[in-house]
Amino acid sequence: AEERKKAEAERKAAEERKKAEAEAERKRQEAEERLKQQIAAEDERLAEEQQRFRQQQLSSVRSQYEADIKNKVERNWLRPTGSHGSHCRVVIHQIPGGEVVDVRLAECDGDVAFQRSVEAAVRKASPLPKPSDPEVFDREIEFVFEPKK
Repeated sequence: AEERKKAEAERKAAEERKKAEAEAERKRQEAEERLKQQIAAEDERLAEEQQRFRQQQLSSVRSQYEADIKNKVERNWLRPTGSHGSHCRVVIHQIPGGEVVDVRLAECDGDVAFQRSVEAAVRKASPLPKPSDPEVFDREIEFVFEPKK
């Protein structure tokens, strides 16, 4: 009878150990899963932050690229004598390398001579400057031509 009690106590102790080990394993797995979720959330946050930074960077490069094109066009512009006009929306089609293949003027407030001079300036500016980051290159560039008076 004493041996049976001892065996029963050992069996119960072993059962309790197994329960405790199983509980500890379950808690370890839960903690590991929480950690994995935190890491995944942090990775996602970092990826979004990198994407935002890259978009800001590209936006800045794009603005500089468009300003470089506009400046080159303005340097190549000659105001026709007696013409009037202060701005034109210019749509340029280019191929890689910056060669101008087409120029369209829209919303121009100038006379025909002013419009022709703007178009001539764009064609003379070919090849257009290259962007510092090739990702911002666009076959179609649009800007407002407003020469300094």
